Amino acid sequence: RDGRAREMPAQTLTSRAFAVTVWAAAALGLAVGSVVLQPSSPSSVLKAWREGRVASAAARIDPSRYHLQILFVDDDNQRARVAEGLLERVAQWADAGWWLYPHSVTIADLDGLGPLPATKAACAELGLCATRSSAPGARICREDLDSHDLVVCVDDEVRTAILRWLADDLSEDELAYYEQGRVCLLSDFCSIELEADRTQQTSVIDPTLRARVAPLRGILEGGLASTRAWPEPGSAALTLGADGAARLAADGSWRLAEASFVLGCAGLTRFAKDTIDAGFLVAYDTLLGEMFCRREHLAATWTDAEPRIRAHVFTGALTGAEREHRFHEHIARLAAQLNSA
Repeated sequence: RDGRAREMPAQTLTSRAFAVTVWAAAALGLAVGSVVLQPSSPSSVLKAWREGRVASAAARIDPSRYHLQILFVDDDNQRARVAEGLLERVAQWADAGWWLYPHSVTIADLDGLGPLPATKAACAELGLCATRSSAPGARICREDLDSHDLVVCVDDEVRTAILRWLADDLSEDELAYYEQGRVCLLSDFCSIELEADRTQQTSVIDPTLRARVAPLRGILEGGLASTRAWPEPGSAALTLGADGAARLAADGSWRLAEASFVLGCAGLTRFAKDTIDAGFLVAYDTLLGEMFCRREHLAATWTDAEPRIRAHVFTGALTGAEREHRFHEHIARLAAQLNSA
C-alpha cells in the first residue's frame, strides 16, 4: 500500500449518497422508509449525525484494558501532531493522562516533509510536548487502523481519503465498521465539551487554554466549515480592521482551527473517561456477581465484603460510596432472584 487515497468504489458512493439523502430529507421533514423525519436546520442535522457517529464509536470500544490508544491522522504531517500534543495536555489536566495514549500519523508522502518551524513554534506557544512536536512523523499503514481504539481525522478530507483507501479491499459491510464510528472526525467531539460548558460541568480544559478558546466559542457553537489551516504561531483571536472595528478570527484561519482542536480534544477526553468509567462499572458488577451469588451471601455485610472486593485493584477507580451503594443494590437483586426461584 502506498498510503494514498484512491477512487472510492461504487458501493461506498451509494452508502454516502444514502446518508446525504437522509440529511436532505430531515431538513425538509420528509419520510425515509417508514420513518418520518421532522424538519430541522442543516446544523442540527449535522450535529445529530456527528453525535450518532460518536455513539457508534463508543459501542466499538473495548474498555476492559482501562486505557485507549488514540490515533490522529492528517494529510500534511503538521496538524495531527498538534492534536496529539493537545490531547496529552488536556488529558493530564483532567487527571486522565494514564487512560489516554495519543499518537499521530499522516497520509502524506513524507519525503522531506518534517515538522515546519511554524508548527513547532505553534506547539511551543500552546505549551505542548517538544518531543511530539519535533518528531519526524510517521506515514499511516493499514495495521494502524486496527491497532488503535479510535482513529481521529483532523478534517473530513482526510477521513474521506482513508475510507476510499479501505474501500479497495473491503466489502460494504466491512467498510461500514470503520465508516460508522471507528474512523471519526476530531470535530465530532466538540459538541460534547460545548454541552458540558452549557450545563456548567467542571471544565477539563486548563485556564490558559480556556482563555485562548473563550473569544471564539460563539463561532464554534455553529460548527466550522473547515479546519484546513496550517499551524501559525502568534495568530490572534481578535483583530482590528482598518475601520477600527473588531473582527474575530475567520473560518479557515489557524486560530479558529486551533480552538476547534482544543474543544475537540476536551470532548474526546470526556468521551474516553465516560466510556472507561462505564467499563469499570460493568467489571465491578460482574465481580459482585461472581463473589456473591448464593443464598448464604445474603447475610454478607459491607464491612466484611469490602476488603475482599478491594483486593481487586481496578475497584479503586470507583469511590468508596459508589462501591458500597452498588454492593447493597447487588445483594437486593440477589435476594429478589433467589426468593422468586
